[in-house]
Amino acid sequence: MVRGEDHPPTHLSDWSGDLKSYFNMKKIILISSGVVSVLIVVLIIYFYTSPSFEESDSSTPVETKKFALPKPEDIVLDEDSGLKAVKDVIMIGFSSGTDQATMDNIIKSINGEVIGYDKSVNLYQVKIPGANLKDIKSLGTSLISKYRKVEMATPQTVSGGRKIESKTDTEDSMPAHPKAQND
Repeated sequence: MVRGEDHPPTHLSDWSGDLKSYFNMKKIILISSGVVSVLIVVLIIYFYTSPSFEESDSSTPVETKKFALPKPEDIVLDEDSGLKAVKDVIMIGFSSGTDQATMDNIIKSINGEVIGYDKSVNLYQVKIPGANLKDIKSLGTSLISKYRKVEMATPQTVSGGRKIESKTDTEDSMPAHPKAQND
């Protein structure tokens, strides 16, 4: 153990101690340095051997989520719900466990083109060229009744953005729902 006496202002005199004692600070510092070194080596090995996001079968990372923004001219007012919707886009949700080939075949059967997706929840944004909102609604009902793997099929709705005027809407802002006009 090391001892010392303090003599003001700042000078240490008359110290004594045993450098071989287990209370020795040099030994504690060496042990601490050794533990830190082992931890660093373990972390390097862990991160070096763990597969990273960039490492996959292909040379580019796989995206799991991507959605297309609608063109303003493709946004229409759904008179039934009062919501803005994309006239030729249907959102299709497949049950978990549905394989990619099945989803692709169902989308192909409606002449759809995938323009967006969230693969983590099997949600696909599908454009139906030449379709109108009425076609999309009918197609959604048909998909749900025809395919057990389709859990949801609905027009893509949007919020915000610029105002969409209906035949009866002459005010500066569109209500969220037709019943909101009466409130």
